[in-house]
Amino acid sequence: MFLGYALGTLAVMLVIKSTTAISVFVPIVILGFPLLNLFFVILLRYLRYRPPDKEDDIYHRMMALGLSHKQTVFTIYTSNLVLGVSAFLLNVLLPAK
Repeated sequence: MFLGYALGTLAVMLVIKSTTAISVFVPIVILGFPLLNLFFVILLRYLRYRPPDKEDDIYHRMMALGLSHKQTVFTIYTSNLVLGVSAFLLNVLLPAK
């Protein structure tokens, strides 16, 4: 929960700080993995008529592929970190207009 809060706070801070057109995409990039996971879970449950208590998210799919809990969590955290750093770099490296 802290990771989500930190990413959300960073997204809001970066949008307020910047007025460029790229600032619209920064929160989407920062929250890219959770939003992608949410989109696919909703889509799969809708297409397969599955109840909401089924395990359709990316975590459970990675576990089904044979990854351990630690490997799965590390992979998810690493992808969130990469997206967060890339959003930060987009905001810092592109000049404000």
